[in-house]
Amino acid sequence: AVKQISVAAELRDFAAQVGAALPLRGVQGKLNFTDGILRLTDLRGAYGDSRFNRVDGTYDWAGAAPGKLDVEAHGEVNLAELREVLRGQEPSVMVDKVLSSVEDLSGRGNVHVTIKRIPDAPLQFDGKVALEQTRLRYGGVLLSEIRGEVGLTPNEIAGERIRAQFAGSPIEARFALKDYVTENGVFELNIDSPGVRAGVLAKLPTAAPRGGRVP
Repeated sequence: AVKQISVAAELRDFAAQVGAALPLRGVQGKLNFTDGILRLTDLRGAYGDSRFNRVDGTYDWAGAAPGKLDVEAHGEVNLAELREVLRGQEPSVMVDKVLSSVEDLSGRGNVHVTIKRIPDAPLQFDGKVALEQTRLRYGGVLLSEIRGEVGLTPNEIAGERIRAQFAGSPIEARFALKDYVTENGVFELNIDSPGVRAGVLAKLPTAAPRGGRVP
């Protein structure tokens, strides 16, 4: 019965808000439902103060593999807003500890993420967030002008060659938050800062929820 339904629509300046979620605004794009599969093409719009510049995807509602999901999205996120959204989603103990240690976060990031799910299997995703001129206060320490790329997978959040300013001097860092959905997750932090005095370097956040080091 569902497979016999066929719908094609073009969204123009669509807006919606469900419960306490951030509002969707100015949504445009194409929607098609045929043979039990929902298809989204070139979806654009705003979610709160973040923007999705292009979203393409399919969801098998009642086709050959019900529950199958395949989405690719590009956008720009407000990092402070993203932090609050994540904290409201009942994250794992590990993620909650890290988010709680972030006292201040501002700036924006360009995001590219692919999300896939097949029936009877965990959700899989692979994404990258490009940071530019981000500001972070973590464990009482302020880092500014943060630049670099952070990778996201179901098992790890990691950044290589992340550059920032600390106490008026440049630093370069790499970090990894591994197995972050479990209670045994580990946070590792390595900082290279040849231009920073040892006494100043000692103030950097070497301690993390579990693990962490500065060489």
